[in-house]
Amino acid sequence: MPVSYKALWVILPLALFLFSWNMGTYDLWPADEPRFAEVAREMSLTGDYLAPHVNGQPYNEKPPLLFWAIAGTAQLWGEVDGWSARLPSVLSALLVLVLTYALAGRMGGTTAAIWSSLILISTARFWWQARTVQIDMLLCACMILALYALWRWDEERNRRWLILLYLAMAAGMLAKGPPALVFPLLFILAYYSNNPQGRRATYWLWGTLGAIAITAAWYIPARMAVADSADEALQSGMGANLFRNTIGRMFMGVSKAQPPWYYLSTLPVDLLPWTFLAPWALAWFWKVRKQSKAHWFLWCWTIPALLFFSISIGKRAIYILPLFPAIAIIFGLYISQCNYLVTARARRFMLIAWAILLLPIILLPFIIPYTEYQHALQNLDRIVIGSVGLLLLSTILNNLRHTWESPMLPVRLITRQMCILLFLITTFILPAINPYKSARAFCEPLHTLQAQEVDYRLYSLGFSREEYIFYSNRFHEPRFTGLIGLEDAPLDTDLYAMAQLQKDARKAITHAVKDLPLSSVHDYTDAERKQLLEHIETALLEDPAYDSEELQQFESALRQEIDAFNITFHQEHPAFLMVQEEDWRWLQALHSNPGPYHLIHAMPVGSRYAILLANTAGAALPPIAPYCGVP
Repeated sequence: MPVSYKALWVILPLALFLFSWNMGTYDLWPADEPRFAEVAREMSLTGDYLAPHVNGQPYNEKPPLLFWAIAGTAQLWGEVDGWSARLPSVLSALLVLVLTYALAGRMGGTTAAIWSSLILISTARFWWQARTVQIDMLLCACMILALYALWRWDEERNRRWLILLYLAMAAGMLAKGPPALVFPLLFILAYYSNNPQGRRATYWLWGTLGAIAITAAWYIPARMAVADSADEALQSGMGANLFRNTIGRMFMGVSKAQPPWYYLSTLPVDLLPWTFLAPWALAWFWKVRKQSKAHWFLWCWTIPALLFFSISIGKRAIYILPLFPAIAIIFGLYISQCNYLVTARARRFMLIAWAILLLPIILLPFIIPYTEYQHALQNLDRIVIGSVGLLLLSTILNNLRHTWESPMLPVRLITRQMCILLFLITTFILPAINPYKSARAFCEPLHTLQAQEVDYRLYSLGFSREEYIFYSNRFHEPRFTGLIGLEDAPLDTDLYAMAQLQKDARKAITHAVKDLPLSSVHDYTDAERKQLLEHIETALLEDPAYDSEELQQFESALRQEIDAFNITFHQEHPAFLMVQEEDWRWLQALHSNPGPYHLIHAMPVGSRYAILLANTAGAALPPIAPYCGVP
């Protein structure tokens, strides 16, 4: 179908503005953003682009395509920061937008292309992922490229489109691994379910093997580069990583286990504001799903993949982001082919529902000061947001009476107002909550030492998070994050049972002491330490699921490791440690002879309260003096 691309000259600048406006005014937020940025920064610093590392250790969780992209933009930008780390997501989103426009245009004409693109730009989840350092927007770009290639192949039967399809699959695998195979393979099996000859013509098996071979050309050398032997790389690295991140996540609930109906609860939120259009668009789509090739094509892209990810145990909302361009095209086709909503009642429902959604969003900045997050928005200009919000609401109410005459009025109005709302969020909300989400301020003393090339040791107790590595610009040594007492355990020890016992025991200890009132955030009196120990002992003895002797062995091993760390930490060389307040309560209480821990910094980072402590030598460093005891 003929399609004009002139509208892209307006749509692309609008998208670039919404995706990138004010992007550098807030920091990289945990968990994924600073982790991926740190991997890319270590790539740039070491020049090792084969095997990703984080905190100086091999990072086997994700393939390297996003890290390569961030490292590449950092070369142009000068450093890895909020702009350079997020730019690959922005560019990926723009590519998705262009391909969505092109595909929708070929399916339904210029009007369908325009509305599909505008809907995609203004969809909440897509907009957020376009300006976030995560792999999923890059994967979405690879998958929409595969979808476009499949459509062109089905139109022309030119093998160059098949080559592009399997190259897109290979790029997707280099971005996120085997999930990149799911979308196109499920599509091919569903679309050609009654046409075996057409399915064979796609060379889907050979194409998939070719995509896997391209990925393996990186994967095998990368694993060998960080393993002691080729055998270990192939068996331990590849096997364990494939099991955990693919089979384990999808079918065994290793991570992010959710019920089958999970996406029924997340999609309505992620598709806002177009959730209000969905009942009519999806009802229409169901009726016409087999009336044209385009409708059946989109059906086979969305439904099989949605069912697959619903059956999988491990779920996150972003896993189905590659379906969003197809959903936007469905909505765009509906608007262009059905003259939007037929009845005035449906159009009025759209505007009233949008007004109801808009009202709490506008009131939120005024409500937050009376909640536990009152400090998160202390710099917010509430007057501006309130004024704009009232203007938006008044526009909606004023236009309700015109829905009788103008079928397209609600969709146009909601598109404009959603763009204004996204602008307000990026201008006011995100920078205002940045101090609450970012680890930059907490890491400032360590970053100062690093900038002045001061030599010191850095530890993290009970956790290891990449945002602290990124903003301190310093590797740290994690302690108390693995199995305690593993070195002295018998060879026939059930490591899974041991890990489960220690996980449950630590959870019980943390819960038992978290609400005890203490005079100091870091240094407790003898009476307070005694009270903490009593609660710890009670928590360990109350759980009937575990043998008391095993718990006593765990407690004994834990005390030994804490005392050993205490001796290591209080040497003459400057040393610092980062610990979460809820963990420091029981860690310090279990010290048999705690040395002096000097408070440098203590503040909330996200939902946790983090503490930065120093030994005597560290506290005496001149650059640290301005920070000592800062709450």
